[in-house]
Amino acid sequence: GNIHVQVTEALLREVFQSAGSVDGCKLIRKEKSSYGFVDYYERGSAALAILTLNRKQIFGQPIRVNWAYASGQREDTTDHFHIFVGDLSPEVTDSALFAFFSAYSPNCSDARVMWDQKTGRSRGYGFVSFRNQQDAQSAINDLNGQWLGNRQIRCNWATKGANSGEDQLTSDSKSIADVNNNFTGKCKAEIK
Repeated sequence: GNIHVQVTEALLREVFQSAGSVDGCKLIRKEKSSYGFVDYYERGSAALAILTLNRKQIFGQPIRVNWAYASGQREDTTDHFHIFVGDLSPEVTDSALFAFFSAYSPNCSDARVMWDQKTGRSRGYGFVSFRNQQDAQSAINDLNGQWLGNRQIRCNWATKGANSGEDQLTSDSKSIADVNNNFTGKCKAEIK
């Protein structure tokens, strides 16, 4: 559906200022899929917006809040440090996982929840990438046992499978998706 006709850039700005100082706001109206972009001065504000405003109702319609990415400019995370995150609540999305970890460290480069392709449901675990080993280790130490959604998460190092070429936690992880994302400094809001 479209953004409700009463939603304006001024209203979007007002709603998103609850997460931090907004640098700019742009509403793009299209016939079938209207959306908007909100620029924050600080990355942490964008992360907070994703955590607190995703699925918020504006004029009775839930908005989807996600990171805005520049197409074709994804960061290569091959040489980054990957951690496994387990016991994820079913409602935790890639965006929520990334927002949670990037609010902790600006060196968080990507986060992916593993989804069952047949059911479309979360498998209850994911992977998070960091640009440096110290931040990854600190995240494991500090965020293990913290609440994300309605569950306490488990954090540990992801390790390369000997023959599979896939990242996995030695004990209970079975697969990983390609881990590549890049933050452009914008938070994207679109209406479902």
